[in-house]
Amino acid sequence: MEVLAWWQPIITKRFQWKVTGNWSRNQGTILKLSDAVESFQIATGPGGVALLGKVGGEIGDIYGRSYVRSPDGQILYANGLPILGTDITKQGNANPDFKGGIGNEFTYKNFRFSFLFDGEFGADKFSLTHAALMAGGKLKATIPGREEGGILGIGVQQDGAGKYVPNDVVVQAVSTYYAAHYDRANTEANMFDATYIKLREVRLDYTIRAKLLDKIGIRGLTASVYGRNLLTITKWPAFDPENSTLDNGLIIQGFEVGQLPGTRTLGANIKVSF
Repeated sequence: MEVLAWWQPIITKRFQWKVTGNWSRNQGTILKLSDAVESFQIATGPGGVALLGKVGGEIGDIYGRSYVRSPDGQILYANGLPILGTDITKQGNANPDFKGGIGNEFTYKNFRFSFLFDGEFGADKFSLTHAALMAGGKLKATIPGREEGGILGIGVQQDGAGKYVPNDVVVQAVSTYYAAHYDRANTEANMFDATYIKLREVRLDYTIRAKLLDKIGIRGLTASVYGRNLLTITKWPAFDPENSTLDNGLIIQGFEVGQLPGTRTLGANIKVSF
């Protein structure tokens, strides 16, 4: 489903203001697979994370390993380190709940100024960049525990009688604790909401209309300055939530596998019409 709408709040001889908005949503359910197929593997990523299609699920469902937890939901530790389960369970979906954008265009005499915001909302993605940098102690989030001589993981452990008691084992921070928590095999710890809003484009145009230009056969001349990808609002932990990866020639969403920062573009141009 996609909706596009526009509105002109102000229309005068010298000044116009136009607003354009768009919204889209794409949903689907897998109704049936071959009787001999329990799940269909669409793509695999680092550490065993995978896109799997199962009856009742959706295209884009992300599966992987997660923490072993106590009956009340706390992370289970052994020797001060979290225990990673062996079961493959659903961790999220790579498709956004919806996409949208809103643009504004202002025209005054020979000037035209426009800007566009757009975004995606509700998609989940696995970040290899986050896993590698956290496990290697390269992010600020890995500072706790370095000066204190170790770190105590919040969760529970089992005592000799099979009961759950608070974890009380302090372990070394970077090389042990963070490496265990954020190993790339731990899909749960490296899954994030990839929602973002971007200032996609800002543009200023000035059109010259002069009788002198008509005499030399020029119908119009427009000078412009512009910028693209100027601002990103997101909680994504790596460089840019607007990403995908290649798998055997296919563009796969849901995995970020060491993406480089996005490009911010600034430029100017002149358009001549004859």
